[in-house]
Order: sequence, then C-alpha cells, then structure tokens
Amino acid sequence: MKNLQIKKDVIEYLDYLHSENKPFEVCVMKPKEKKSELWNNETVSGSGIAAGWFDDHEAVAKLARPLNKVEAEGVYVSLNRCKKALMARASGRLKANGNRTKDDEIYRITNILIDVDPIRPSGISSSEKEHNRAIQKAKEIRRDLKRQGFPNHPIVDSGNGAQLVIKTDLANNEQNVRLIKQFLHALALKFDDDHVKIDESVFNPSRLIKLPGTYARKGENLPDRPHRRATILRMPRRAKKVSVQHLEKLAASVIEPSKDEKALTPTSVSLMDVAAYLKHYGVKTGEIKLFRGGTLHVLKTCLFNESHVSNKASIIQSSEGTLYYQCFHNSCRDKQWSDARWEISGGDKLHQFYKDPPKTETKDEIRYSFMTAEELIQQRIKDKPLIKGLLEKGGSLLILGQTDSMKSMMTLNIALNLANPPADKRLWGIFDIPKPINTLFIQSENGAFYTKYRIGLMVKGERRFEEALPRLFFPNVRKDCRLTGNLDDEKFQEMLKDMIFKTKSKLIVIDPLISFHNKNENDNVEIRKVLDILTGVCNVTKTACLVIHHTGKTKSGNVFSGRGASALADWASNIVLIEKEDKGGEEGQNDGVLLNIKYLKSRNFIKCPPFDLEVSGELRWSGFFRQPGVGYKW
Repeated sequence: MKNLQIKKDVIEYLDYLHSENKPFEVCVMKPKEKKSELWNNETVSGSGIAAGWFDDHEAVAKLARPLNKVEAEGVYVSLNRCKKALMARASGRLKANGNRTKDDEIYRITNILIDVDPIRPSGISSSEKEHNRAIQKAKEIRRDLKRQGFPNHPIVDSGNGAQLVIKTDLANNEQNVRLIKQFLHALALKFDDDHVKIDESVFNPSRLIKLPGTYARKGENLPDRPHRRATILRMPRRAKKVSVQHLEKLAASVIEPSKDEKALTPTSVSLMDVAAYLKHYGVKTGEIKLFRGGTLHVLKTCLFNESHVSNKASIIQSSEGTLYYQCFHNSCRDKQWSDARWEISGGDKLHQFYKDPPKTETKDEIRYSFMTAEELIQQRIKDKPLIKGLLEKGGSLLILGQTDSMKSMMTLNIALNLANPPADKRLWGIFDIPKPINTLFIQSENGAFYTKYRIGLMVKGERRFEEALPRLFFPNVRKDCRLTGNLDDEKFQEMLKDMIFKTKSKLIVIDPLISFHNKNENDNVEIRKVLDILTGVCNVTKTACLVIHHTGKTKSGNVFSGRGASALADWASNIVLIEKEDKGGEEGQNDGVLLNIKYLKSRNFIKCPPFDLEVSGELRWSGFFRQPGVGYKW
C-alpha cells in the first residue's frame, strides 16, 4: 500500500469516527522497538504502550507509516470522543508508558464497534481461510442490519478479522452502555457459529479500534499465518447515525431477566408443562426465563448439533401456549418445534404433560373501566396500517379473480413494494406504505422455477426490488417453494406459526385458499371454521393475511355466486376483484396487460373508487383511476 493511500485511508476513517478538532487517543501496543523518536526516545517498559491524544486527523495520518517500522503488535485509536482535558497528558504526540483513557473519561458515545473474530488459538494471526470467513461474516451482518433499517457503515479488514463501526450519539451512562452490551449479545446469538464469533466484550466506551494502514502482528509472521495490514474494505459516502429505537429493537430480541425476576416454575406455564417434558426425556436444561409474556427454556446443547453450546438453543412457549424451537446457528435456523419434538420424544403422545386449559373468566373476574367518546377520539393509536387504505395491521385482504387474472403476480408485486417501498412510499401511486415489512408466502401452485422467473422479471423491471428480496420468504421443501396443508390440522397450524415467528413476517400470503382445507367451500359453516382458524394463527403471531381465491364466472351484484360461500365475504376486512383486460400481447411482451381493479369491501378504510393497473411488458406496475379527475385522499 502506497504512502499516499495509507494517508488517505487514515484521514477518511478518522473523519468518519471523530469530528474535526475533537480529541481522541492514539495507542501503540507492545512495540518491538522500545525506544523511538516517535515518543521522544523514551523507552517503553516491558510489553507496555505508547499513547497520546490528538485532534488533527492529518497529523495522525503522517504517523501511520513510521509507526509500522516500530513493529508494534497493533496501532489503535479510541472508538469514542475523549474529554478535552486528556490533551494535557500528551497533546499531539506519543508518550511512553502513559495512562490510557478510562471509560469515565469518554465525553460521549459516538460509535459502536462490531468486532468479528475467527475462532483460533489466542496470540496468533489468522490463517487465510479464517481471515476470509470473518470478512464474509461481517458482510453478512452488514446486509442484515441494513435490512433492519440501519444506515450504511464501514467494513474494515483488521488484519486478522473484520470490524464494523456504527455511528450513534449517546450519553456516556450506564443505561446506554448496557444497551450496547445487549445489542452485541443479540448479534452474537444470531451470527456466532463454529468458526467465527462476535466479540461481546467491546461494549465499553473507552474501547480502542485498529487504525487502517497499520499492521496486526500477533504471534510469529508465518506463511500460513501472516501479519497483515488493516485496510478499509467499504466506506459509506455519508456518515449517518443509527437511532436508539433501532438499537433497542435489535437488543430486545434477546430478553435478559431483570435482577428481581425469580426463576419460573412449571406452574407458570398455562398449557404444556415444558420443564417436566424435557426432564422426562433427559434433555439437559439451564434456567427458565420470562420471554415476551411466555417462557424460554435454555438448553445446554442444541438438539441437532451437540457442538452448538453456550446457551444458544432454547424452547419457547408463548403466553398462548404455542411452542417454538430456536438455535442461533445458521445450520439450525430452519428447525421447528415439530422437528424438536420428534428429536426428543418421537411419536409419543404428550397428553400427560398438558394441564387443564385455564378457565374462561367470568363477568365478575373481567377488569374493565370506561372511556368517553371524547377520550376515545383523543386517544393516540400507535399501530399504522401495512398499506393505508388497503390492509391494516393484523387485518385480512381477500384478492378475487378468475384463473389467469394475475392474482399471484399482483401479490408478489405488493410484497416487493412492502419490502422496499418506492421513493414516494405509494403502492402503484395510490396506496400509502408507512414502513417496510417482511412477507411469508405459503403457496401451492407456483413452483420454484416459475416463481424465480416472475420475481426475476419484476426485479429487471424495477431495480429497487433487488433490496426487497431478503424480506420475502418461501418454505424450502426439497428445493421447491410449494407447500400444501390443512388449516384444520393442528400440526400445520403450529408449522405456520413457527414460520412466521422465525421470519419475523408481518404479512402471510395464502395462495390459493382451496389448497389449504378440505371443506365444502359452498358451506358457510364449514368455510367459516377454516377462516377462523387462519384468524387465530394471525392473532397469535400478530400478522396480517392476504388470501387469494379463485372465482367462477361472476354475476352482477354477487361476486360469490359463481363459487364459494358468503362467509368469505363476511370474514375478510377488505376485498378486491381483479379482471384482466388483454392489450393484444402476451405476458413478458411489450404490449403488457391491463388489470381492472374493483374494491368490493372496505371494513376500516374509506372505499376506494375503481382503478386500473397497467402492467408493462417489463413488468412495471402503475395505477390510475378510470374516471378522469378522480383522486383519492386517505
């Protein structure tokens, strides 16, 4: 690396970490050359340090190359801004054997470090394979954080692993330090594997970080474990700060028990006695924790891989009694409660572990109060709809149409827009999308090849959909994405809940409804039971559902006269009918198609006037109202 490039990288990195004229520490760890002009020919004692405080980025950049000649184990800068008074220790210069910055000497927490290390014996450099694994893991973490709304942040090759630095702006206090600690713990639980781990100890405010352009020299410089120079792999154009809400949301994915929280007993579980079940079959467990209103039973080892230890696997029971299995290693992320149950107890019946369901509260037991209409209209509702005017949070949308009316294609387009909304945050230019969400597709008719083909065409038509793809989920059934099942089957219900829980989806698509029940669709009582089961799954998982239903030839005034019971119409919060109008070309050709959309029902929104969706040959979708001059304000 040329001197000019080193200087450029150091200045660029320090500009990201620290505002100009704000003090930070530079620390040289364990230099091989104990006496140097760089610290005024003083001698560094033993395996000590030389440190100084700077506020000039260019001055530090000029030091980078000379510092490589003293062959230090590492050259670092402070992650966060120091208090200005520390400049009096060694201002703009290095001093041998000086004191380092302490946690309470950090003025403010301005950065969060994610240090990704390959697992290897201590005190040695990483091999090429270990080094590459850490860098790939860092890129995976960066992509995942970006999907969750985190701003872009740099990736630095630290010489042995990789480091990510997230901009923030927090007061240096116990509460915020604890938040960062929980944030790193949540990342470690999610991304640690048998080869790479996230260092959870780097939460302290005075943490040091590797300076790009300088070497990491751990152990001997061997051909298979060489000393490497730290380099910037990726740097964002602008430094944007992550919000506290984003940090709290990710940190909250791992709930730690509070100090006054006592260990839970099996009597606190409402349905299955999970502790007794695990003990009966000899499953070794740790503590039982409160978890989002339910219980989390920590397992000593993963049920599917005994090398997955350190409390990374658990069985969760929700407050409603739903059971989930989770292991944070990549190889186990597809494992569900049904898999765990079979691994533990095979086909054994488990009725002996179930308690009587809780009795329904009587009127005397229900706690209630009153609110006036004035209080009601002044009440602030926090939950925003998924699609304003079309689908509320936890609601239901029924899409009707005859065969080949592009219902499934339209649903894919909705999900892609929900995952990465357009710049104006409007679906087809008509409906508002408040924020991005994940969608789970449960479909029986469209196989992997054709689904891939459809998505590929839409991404080609609108490149922004590339960033939406990680938010769309399909079951992987022998490398196909089709799935069938019976909503009346409890095992299928549990599987759906597992899928929603693991993908963190806010919308589940059932395509088409007829593939997921064996009832008579013309029988109101039977079909309503099926729909109520689906509602129950969505209520437990707090998920909205979009159901696709084929219709027969419709008659004026009653869309269900051709096929299906009126219970479908009663159940759905919102209903739209699609009628396809060919424009002379075939799908994928330049002529495209026109879809006439009629809004049949809107339970909680103002009913939208009829509109058309024009689908171009490049599969770009745009909406417009049929009557000129008609608009719609939500």
